[in-house]
Amino acid sequence: MKIIITERQYQMLQENQKYIDTLLDKINNDGFNSLSIDEKRYLNKFSEHINNGGNPDEFKYSNDIDDPRYGEKFKGWVGNNEITFKFSEEKIDGKEHEFFGELTFGNDIYYGVIVANSNGYVMEYDFYDNHSDNKRLTDVIGDSEHELLEFFNDEVVKYLL
Repeated sequence: MKIIITERQYQMLQENQKYIDTLLDKINNDGFNSLSIDEKRYLNKFSEHINNGGNPDEFKYSNDIDDPRYGEKFKGWVGNNEITFKFSEEKIDGKEHEFFGELTFGNDIYYGVIVANSNGYVMEYDFYDNHSDNKRLTDVIGDSEHELLEFFNDEVVKYLL
C-alpha cells in the first residue's frame, strides 16, 4: 500500500521528527528531568496522538494554552531567599488538584508539582532541579519547609483553586 502525502505534510513530518529526535537526545544525554515543561507537554501530546491510533505525519501541536492562569507568577520569601512559582497547568484527579509549574528558589530553577486537596491545603509537592535529576527542592529547603508550605498554601493554591 502506498501513501501519498503533500509536500507540506512531508515537511511537517520532518519537522516533528527532528524535534522529537532532539528531545530524545536530550533525555538520553541529560535525563528526562532536563526537559522543560513545554517539551514534556509536547512529548506527552505526541504520545497520546500515537497511542490513540494517530499517524505521526498528522500530528499537530499547538502551544496555545486555554487556561488564563498559564504563566501567572506567585512571589514570596522562604528564609532569606526569594521564591517564585510560575504556573503552567492543572490536572484534577478526583479531589486532588495537581498544579504544575516552574519554581525559582535563590538562583536555582526547579520543575514540578504542588498537590492540594479540594479544600486548598497542600498535601505534597515535588520539585527537581532542571540541571540534575538527583537534586530536589526538599534537599535544599532545610528548616524552611514550614515557610515553603505557607507560601504554597497562602500565595499559590489559594488563588489557583
